[in-house]
Amino acid sequence: MAPKKSKRGRPPMKQGQAKSILIQVRVTPEEAKAIEEQATQSHKPRSEWIRRKLVQPGEPKPPPKPEEPKPQPPANP
Repeated sequence: MAPKKSKRGRPPMKQGQAKSILIQVRVTPEEAKAIEEQATQSHKPRSEWIRRKLVQPGEPKPPPKPEEPKPQPPANP
């Protein structure tokens, strides 16, 4: 029997580890150049540099919004 071939590509990540939301933003060419330069200077990929500028490590997450009470149907007389 031939050895089992391994699948191509990266193995799947554990639940909750993978980034799943994509946020796109438009910037001017000058802004893009500045972002790229600062990311390079900090030795981080551009996406990681942007993420760290927006959300600081260890920063508490905002509290969840309380659920709004469901409207009660009017009482029948």
